[in-house]
Amino acid sequence: MLIFVICGILFLSLLSGFIVYFIVFYRQKQANFLQEKKLAESIYQQELLKALNEIKETTLQYVASELHDNIGQMASVVKMNLMLLPTSNHPNLELSIEMMGNILQEIKTLSKGLKSEFIEEKGWIKALEIDVERINKLGIQIEFNIESEYQNLAADKEIFLYRLCQETLHNILQHAVARNIRINIKESKKEIEIQIEDNGKGFDVNAYLEKDITKKGNGLQSMIKRCKIAGGNYTIESKVGMGTSIQIKLAL
Repeated sequence: MLIFVICGILFLSLLSGFIVYFIVFYRQKQANFLQEKKLAESIYQQELLKALNEIKETTLQYVASELHDNIGQMASVVKMNLMLLPTSNHPNLELSIEMMGNILQEIKTLSKGLKSEFIEEKGWIKALEIDVERINKLGIQIEFNIESEYQNLAADKEIFLYRLCQETLHNILQHAVARNIRINIKESKKEIEIQIEDNGKGFDVNAYLEKDITKKGNGLQSMIKRCKIAGGNYTIESKVGMGTSIQIKLAL
């Protein structure tokens, strides 16, 4: 009888051990599956972002060529025709020729800024400085500060950072009604931090993001998402009438 009791206890112990092992094994298997799924989703999102960036750069290359080859040439012809006219009969002719020269220079600058080769050649910070100089000529004052342990970044990161800053400045010029902008760039071996502030009209961030979530393209939600996929953060702080502060952080 004692033998049967002992065997029963041993059997129950083995059965309990097997059940515990099965539960632990199943949970570990489930955890590994979820981790692999999360990793696969992250890789997919990164590849999708890369593909979208490549399509965007191809489109911008086309626009840059059209600006330079077609619109630029037409503007050059207009300038040459103006220069053939007698100044005595046209008192504002010299001013018109000067303005057309400025337009040609703007077309040339814009065309270069749209080409990824220009960013790769100059570096994203130098390309951004050129944009800042162009915007300053519009009467908007931009303070540009750099604290950088400068290093050569991968071409895709250089282009990504430049386009992100370019879109941010475009949004400020289009919506903020700002007269002053401050850009601070801190670059270390581990991360890049970019602070862009303006003294514009400001806005309700939460309300705008809720409305913006249904949009596609270069909306704030899109910029936040792209930055997150790239391993960074795009943070916005703003109040109506108090300007806007945007912080971009990207791990290297």
